[in-house]
Amino acid sequence: MSALLREVLDIPLQAGAEDYVLRLTDSIEPDEVARTVDEYVVTPALAEAFDAALGLVAEAVTSGVSRGAFLSGSFGSGKSHFMAVLYALLRDGSSAKARAKAELQAVIARHDDVLLDRTVLPLAFHLIGAESL
Repeated sequence: MSALLREVLDIPLQAGAEDYVLRLTDSIEPDEVARTVDEYVVTPALAEAFDAALGLVAEAVTSGVSRGAFLSGSFGSGKSHFMAVLYALLRDGSSAKARAKAELQAVIARHDDVLLDRTVLPLAFHLIGAESL
């Protein structure tokens, strides 16, 4: 006798787009960081983006000049996942798991002379639906 699909998979009766979105503010909680980093797939293009982001932070640290950046992408493109991993790389308590990500080793090494053992306070805000900052 063969199994029915509903016996093998948990298929919700209803799903919305928000069910497939990672909330940055949830993914950076100490209990969630390891899962967020484990599930993250680093492509060569993403490794380049992490290089640019860490470079921006390193430049701000060495120059003492605040820098800003804008991250854009379509719905579901991975902006929150990217920021969650970047947050983990910059945050003291969660950086060990993120720094162990094999695909990011070379990128991290390029910026370690400036960022290793630095205290950086990354801030995460959930602004979906917000009318003002």
